[in-house]
Amino acid sequence: MKIGFVVNDVMTEEPVYTTTRLAMRAVKMGHQSFYLGVGDFIYSTDGSIQAHVRSANGGSYESLH
Repeated sequence: MKIGFVVNDVMTEEPVYTTTRLAMRAVKMGHQSFYLGVGDFIYSTDGSIQAHVRSANGGSYESLH
């Protein structure tokens, strides 16, 4: 499953934030995780809404406990 996490600013996310923990856990469970900042949404000329995303995949995440 592809899961998008909308955050205020992708560049300010920290490992202890809930959204970061959820994204890492989703990857560990086999899902594809993506971050979207509120400023990453675009209203296209054709009327569609699009977004630039950043992948949280490709890493090997350890438990944060």
